[in-house]
Amino acid sequence: MNYSLLKSTALLSLFILFGLSCKKKIAVNDTHGEIEWYTDVQTNSFGDTIYAVFIPGAFSPNNDFSNEVFKPLCRSIKANSYSMSISDLNGQEVYFTDNPDEGWNGCFHNDHNKILPQQSYWYKITCVDLFKNETHLYEGTVLLVR
Repeated sequence: MNYSLLKSTALLSLFILFGLSCKKKIAVNDTHGEIEWYTDVQTNSFGDTIYAVFIPGAFSPNNDFSNEVFKPLCRSIKANSYSMSISDLNGQEVYFTDNPDEGWNGCFHNDHNKILPQQSYWYKITCVDLFKNETHLYEGTVLLVR
């Protein structure tokens, strides 16, 4: 089955809708090959989703209005607990935000005059869930596709 990166957000909806608990990577086929997505979905004893994070493994800021930014989807996190930093493979920070509604556009600190090259970048995301008050740390790589 061939999925686009945009359609993969439907996978998160399925996890939330059916109250599945998981913490794993999902492989999604795209025109660039197999891309992994990280999911962390936790439910309570009644099957209700109490916390969810969905982190894409790639994005393509190429002005086609599909997957223009790298922005993890988060559900049920505490206000002011979120942070995301992106670094190149040499360790230089190229983006930072503490707003879960903001995403990275593939440019140095989102400055459209400083376009970064196609390659993998490190991400580090932290947040605190609302129900268990636990701090979650996610580290991995995201592929910037031009």
